[in-house]
Amino acid sequence: MYRQLSGNEEETSSGASRHPVSTRINYRNFLPPDDSNSVIRLQARSAYHNGESSSVRKKRPRLARLLLSLIDDAGLNKLDSLANPRIRTNYRECLDAIRQVTLQQEYIRGRSLSEIIHFRPGMSERSQERLMETLENSERHWPARRKHMFFQIFMAQHICRDAVEIHWANGNIQVIRPVRGISINGEAQGGIRPPYWVILAFCRSADGRIICSEGYAHALYQLTCPVPVCQ
Repeated sequence: MYRQLSGNEEETSSGASRHPVSTRINYRNFLPPDDSNSVIRLQARSAYHNGESSSVRKKRPRLARLLLSLIDDAGLNKLDSLANPRIRTNYRECLDAIRQVTLQQEYIRGRSLSEIIHFRPGMSERSQERLMETLENSERHWPARRKHMFFQIFMAQHICRDAVEIHWANGNIQVIRPVRGISINGEAQGGIRPPYWVILAFCRSADGRIICSEGYAHALYQLTCPVPVCQ
């Protein structure tokens, strides 16, 4: 789905690449190499910040392909839901559909994606630590030479390249700031087309803490029709 554009046909109205290259993720081979001895640093400024053309086709980041593959496998990427107003769902139903995919798919033989893909962005630091310790248990299989990490998937209205705000029903606002920031599909500025699908990656830092290392956000049509949109 595309919005009406003017000017450069290869760029969105916000100045970002309109057609990034995207391929499905391999659930058995998507975890990044283990770089536990290196320090996580901020990524270099992107092309549109450096004055280069933003229309160059670039491969979507691994985190983006993971999210979009899960959405597709969950059957949430169907255009017929846009044409038929009676086909509507809610936030919890959407996440439950993806959760079912994580229960059925494995990231290594005998271990389902549900062990590392969660839907609780409000997870406490203590719970994050317990989860990571479970994943790091040397008696359990883990993909060789791959980083121990887990992910959180949810929807959000308030996104920028530095942080995501989660507005809870009780009025509390939780702010998560990934170390490497948040990549937002088709947006050079960020946060201009809510609501968003969001996926955050968590890992252990060099000093032993559990940190949010990076995030990816992709605009969806609306909360009751969660089809990811191309801007």
